[in-house]
Amino acid sequence: MDFLPDDLQDTLDRFTLGKFNVWIVGGALRDLLWGWAPRDWDLATSASPQQVIAMFPRVIPIGLRHGTVQVHAGETKIEVTSCPGGGLEGIVADLKRRDFTVNALALSYPEGQLLDPFGGQQDLLSKILRAVDDAPARFREDPLRTLRAGRFISVYGFHLDRETFEALSVAARELYRVSHERIREELFKMLPGDYFPDAFGWMVRGGVMQEILPEVVASSREADQQCNHAEMLEHTVKAVHCSPPRLRVRLAALFHDLAGLAKQNPDLEARRDQSRFRQSAMVAAEIMRRLRTSRKEELGVASLVEKQVPDGVETWTEAEVRRFMAWTGEDLLDDVMALAYAERMTREDNNRSLRALEGLRSRISQEQERKRPLRIQDLAINGRDVMTILGINPGPLVGQLLQSLHRQVLADPTLNEPKILMDFLAKEYDIKLQS
Repeated sequence: MDFLPDDLQDTLDRFTLGKFNVWIVGGALRDLLWGWAPRDWDLATSASPQQVIAMFPRVIPIGLRHGTVQVHAGETKIEVTSCPGGGLEGIVADLKRRDFTVNALALSYPEGQLLDPFGGQQDLLSKILRAVDDAPARFREDPLRTLRAGRFISVYGFHLDRETFEALSVAARELYRVSHERIREELFKMLPGDYFPDAFGWMVRGGVMQEILPEVVASSREADQQCNHAEMLEHTVKAVHCSPPRLRVRLAALFHDLAGLAKQNPDLEARRDQSRFRQSAMVAAEIMRRLRTSRKEELGVASLVEKQVPDGVETWTEAEVRRFMAWTGEDLLDDVMALAYAERMTREDNNRSLRALEGLRSRISQEQERKRPLRIQDLAINGRDVMTILGINPGPLVGQLLQSLHRQVLADPTLNEPKILMDFLAKEYDIKLQS
């Protein structure tokens, strides 16, 4: 047991000193057997929740209804669940109510004996995801387990057992009973997985995605539209897989063509322009709100979808490159380019598309090296200067004039000199007064 973190070791020792049985269970043990360092630790114990609360100074009752509390041990947060009985019978009963066999494992402390009453270790070696004991019953207990299965497929590359898949397909229709927050957490954990396309395929065949993301996967379509939609959906899933495993980028990849998935309009499909991106961004924002994300997350994903790199960038002038950089913003630019690369890698003409994108990246780097004034704050004069020069009070006009100056400077950065901007400002303001 020397591999255990000190905070966890101290926690386990408190249970044994109190004459309670304690086991390491769940995801931590699964990851240990898989060869990964656990990020979270779960324990099962013969102690009651009240005894656990009395044993530790910092305890949060996160799930007393299920006998679960969270123990804060130093920097480590440990979830502790009380078994429905004592000794071996109690821990087996605890494991029987878990979701999948690969999570129904227990390691006794301090003996280090592995308990595996449902064949989870063999399923882990075979990469099979199988529900514990009675598959329909496990999904009825919590329909979110249907989506949780997708997360394990995406992260570990599991394959679903046939009986488990059949039960999942029935239980998917009950996802409406699950809170949007819980659905969001599982979906967000599934997206960065290395095996996301496999997981997405399983979730579509089982009807899970149709329940949680109907904007992406329609539940029913006309026969002549199904083939086209399937091709577009395949493109979308590949774009997610080709994206870096950053949640914001992968969400944007999943939502990048919602307008196209919804309409199947030949004219729309031919144009990857700002109007199409804007429509997709609006739907993406609606989905993010439904999933109860933060306002920051919603705006980040929607902005990334809206500010996609359109086709035809190889013909852009230097001014157009600067305008795109200014519109995108420095904080989004890397993710915008990552999304563009992912989307173009899935195209049939990806060599030509990627060459054009590489050319844009090179031109963006050149503009960055030259430290171009891409923000209004980079102008050689500010709002106070505008008010002083023109003798006006604070108000919307000040911002409008600064925006006008910024457009001029984006077109020609050499204009970003105080005297030039002042002269242009006076001329512009006079024209406005005359009108």
